[in-house]
Amino acid sequence: ARELYQRSLDADPDYAPAWARLARCYRVRAKYGDDSLRNMQRAADAFERAFSLNPDLPAAHSLYAQHEAEQGHADDALLRLLNGVHNNPNDPELYAGLVHVCRYSGLLDASLAAHQRALRLDPNIRTTVMNTHFVMGNFQLVVDARADEVGYVEAMALDAMGRRDEARSRLQQAEKRELPPLIRKVVDMLKLLLDGERRRAVESLHELNLEGADPEGYFYRARLLAQLGEPAAALVTLEQAVRKGFWCVPALRDDAFLTAVRNLAGFSGLLTEAEAFAARAARAFAERDGPRVLSAI
Repeated sequence: ARELYQRSLDADPDYAPAWARLARCYRVRAKYGDDSLRNMQRAADAFERAFSLNPDLPAAHSLYAQHEAEQGHADDALLRLLNGVHNNPNDPELYAGLVHVCRYSGLLDASLAAHQRALRLDPNIRTTVMNTHFVMGNFQLVVDARADEVGYVEAMALDAMGRRDEARSRLQQAEKRELPPLIRKVVDMLKLLLDGERRRAVESLHELNLEGADPEGYFYRARLLAQLGEPAAALVTLEQAVRKGFWCVPALRDDAFLTAVRNLAGFSGLLTEAEAFAARAARAFAERDGPRVLSAI
């Protein structure tokens, strides 16, 4: 895809949608591939080029919102997308972006509402609602969504419901595919977990290089560490998740696998820190008429 977008820009360097989609390619490669810092800078440069050509391009705003959230600026992305919706209330791309940044801000009902609004406008649009269902503990909906092309999120959801054999089967499909380096390691680590290889799974999890990972990725890592009986390491990783910009208070407060972490001395202060970020986002959401826009909370 990256090569095709580059060819598109060779033909027309001023085609803003190609710059926006190219930026997403670089962002995803930074997260899951290699050369994270350089690819992230390439993503930022491509987004800047897209906006310079078309400041109002909805797809660019939606894709850039994910980039912003993953760089610790979900609150900025939330306000920018709400402004975009006020000016262009019938563009599904803007609502797709809101699915992502509302989850990062702990506004889970709003994230679901944004997904429904996007879907009504474009039945084929892709959003990150699967992850919203996951952090809400709606594990069957994660599976029903059939949005996980690789299968590792579905496998975690199935395992959370006690359906470990199905989780193994879902991962077996992923083992046959060519995958980015980080995703391959995650799949291999989950297989160890599902096979009861606790020590090897913990070692594999600690070996994962999360240099390019987004804050939500740190949350998933913390959750797995807690599941594997490593609550102290899980708390350290949760601190990274929150301080990098994942302020999803309901997930921190309610996830069943984090029970042992919540008993540790440092967790209360971390939750208070996340609540302060989330409260700020909620106030901004309300001030920008978010509840009415999404008919949600």
